[in-house]
Amino acid sequence: MLAVASRTTPVVEVGARLRAAVEKVVRDVSRPGAVDDLIAGLAWTAACGQTCQLTGPVAGVRQAIAALRAGDAPAAESALRSVLAAMR
Repeated sequence: MLAVASRTTPVVEVGARLRAAVEKVVRDVSRPGAVDDLIAGLAWTAACGQTCQLTGPVAGVRQAIAALRAGDAPAAESALRSVLAAMR
């Protein structure tokens, strides 16, 4: 007879990876790799199936990415601070 291993599904806090990425980037929005960190946060959010639960914060992160790509660090920082406020 085969023994069946007990499997547990890890509980993932909604938005944990996105919040971590935003917190990391907001400390220094001008640093190299900031856009990549935000994209990774969005990817984790999508992979966890949480994008639809975080439509406002996701939009804010996308706005920050666009601002960073345009060279507007103050606008990106403002967008990220709004994201953090919305996720508290």
